Amino acid sequence: MIHTTIDVVRESADKLTQETWHFWLLDFDLVLDTYEKATRPTIRHKFRDGFGYSRLHDRDATIAEANVPWPVDVVNEARAKLLALVAEKLRPRAVVDSRPIGCYNLRH
Repeated sequence: MIHTTIDVVRESADKLTQETWHFWLLDFDLVLDTYEKATRPTIRHKFRDGFGYSRLHDRDATIAEANVPWPVDVVNEARAKLLALVAEKLRPRAVVDSRPIGCYNLRH
């Protein structure tokens, strides 16, 4: 089972606004966990939370899930990151002394 989050971050051209989508892999579905839109007055300042959506913390959400923007490139990037993660997990592991690396005989 793969338990992981996938983050997609988009920054505006002037670098004053940043949007972040956090996805969670839940029962082989990619579910939006949180969405945050942060701003800052100048590039010397840190980003400050503006508004967002949270799947688990409804009271902290300032926008509804229906109002979260879903650009096609964000969804495609999240899918590509998920597929890369699955390919990494399914990749054959290196073998040393006829044992996969990371496998140890606990009886000795």
